[in-house]
Amino acid sequence: MVLAFLGILGLATFMVSRGPAEPESTRLRIQDGDSFARLFARAGLPDRDLLAVMEAQRGAAFGLALVPGEEVRIVRREDGALQQLIIGDGSEDATSFVAGDDHHFRIAPPPPVAEPAPAGPTAVEARGAPATGGREVPGSATGAPPATELAASGETVHPAATAATGPVVRADPPSPPERMERLDVRDGDSLYLIFNRVGLSQTDLQRLLATGGDGKKLRRLRPGQSIAFLRAPDGQLSRLHHEVDKVTTVQFTRNGDGFTSRVVTRDYHRHVAVKNGVIKSSLFAAARGVPDQVVHQFVEVLEWDIDFARDLRKGDSFSLLYEELHIDGHRVRTGDVLALEFRSERAGKPIRAFRYTDSDGETDYYTPDGRSLRRAFMRNPLPFTRISSRFSKSRLHPVLRVRRPHRGVDYAAPRGTPVRATGSGRVAYAGRKGGYGKTVVLTHGTRYTTLYGHLSRYAKGVRRGSAVQQGQVIGYVGSTGVSTGPHLHYEFRINGVHRDPLKVALPRAEPLPEEEMKRFRRAIGPLLARIDSLGATQLASLDRR
Repeated sequence: MVLAFLGILGLATFMVSRGPAEPESTRLRIQDGDSFARLFARAGLPDRDLLAVMEAQRGAAFGLALVPGEEVRIVRREDGALQQLIIGDGSEDATSFVAGDDHHFRIAPPPPVAEPAPAGPTAVEARGAPATGGREVPGSATGAPPATELAASGETVHPAATAATGPVVRADPPSPPERMERLDVRDGDSLYLIFNRVGLSQTDLQRLLATGGDGKKLRRLRPGQSIAFLRAPDGQLSRLHHEVDKVTTVQFTRNGDGFTSRVVTRDYHRHVAVKNGVIKSSLFAAARGVPDQVVHQFVEVLEWDIDFARDLRKGDSFSLLYEELHIDGHRVRTGDVLALEFRSERAGKPIRAFRYTDSDGETDYYTPDGRSLRRAFMRNPLPFTRISSRFSKSRLHPVLRVRRPHRGVDYAAPRGTPVRATGSGRVAYAGRKGGYGKTVVLTHGTRYTTLYGHLSRYAKGVRRGSAVQQGQVIGYVGSTGVSTGPHLHYEFRINGVHRDPLKVALPRAEPLPEEEMKRFRRAIGPLLARIDSLGATQLASLDRR
């Protein structure tokens, strides 16, 4: 008995000395073609975690490039739920999503990075930056034919290299001379490290980086890209080819003491991909297999009509047509959403949208009768968030404990979440305003006013009298003033009278002029037929269930 008691006591002492168990951690590598949905499925994470991560800070995850070969670390709580998602190798470019107590995720600051040992250019980025407005749109350069016409015709097209600063050459992939040496970019590689590894001059490196916009691309090498170079008889660099992706190669050629550049693009074919989906748990789960940037664009197109925070219901369905760029039968890049249909009993009549570039080169999404889906106001200043308090004539104030009208909508969101102007206008007020705390008030013409309260800080340049555009960030979520926690208080007024932001009829933008409608109908005709076919197929499959 004594020995048994001492054994149990020793075991208890050992367990106490170990402290609480470490959270379960899993590591895996990003594979070719991975999206967040596919990554979560491989890791065995539920749709609830996927939805929460994709909603973090206005869908910032949509803009992250999932680089094949890069490490992903998944930390789970004791109950198996996701606690932290770290994408990257621990460098300053790693991105960390951390769950709060309410299971809302925020993006944590990157971990500290040790100072690099060698002197010279700093380590270049190995990950793509979140792209809110700067993502590449193939075929959208000035003078390019409308994407709808190209996709509908099924023609092979030559894309314009929109990011190039040097002359653009459209040709078959270059055939490097036999003497050209080729290597693949590794994790953590920079051009500085590559030049050191192969014995090329750092002086030539600086000259390459100084070659305008094309040279700047060399600061953003990513794993999976390749570098080929040719040495002159004296050992100096003569030519360098940077394969940006399967479509685009930037060629640098020595010209005296510097280098000139040109962009070479391969022939590719625009393929129209299709997707039908039914909402069971979340939009992201229903759209599994669709690239993340396409899902993000789908949400952006519909955000004037659908509140994705509260309007989605089980059984809602959608059809989607989007572009894929193919070379030799393989997908090498994802293009734009071309057409969509969203069906919901709550929305009533199905919502249809078609991408169209007018004769002035302006691109937008329109209904079949030529009306833009874009409205003068967006429904919400914070997409992907939770409504914590609605418009009410009598509400028990959570702090003051008295009943009083609540003339706006409260959106619960992590501190620091960007707040967008729901409409274009001017700043009428930016400062502290009683119980609202830090507040921005915008005027939109003579009739409309919007208010954004409890901000933690204002966006740069937001001051009384300054002009703002719809969707522009004007401040950041906080809890200043009379507030129980971080959230945004949003008000919408017409002629000074408060209206419920979630129910008020929002004015639409002007429809296409009559002279443009003939061109519009020709452009969307094939897409309209495809959407009709997809919708009929989707409804038939639902009827069989």
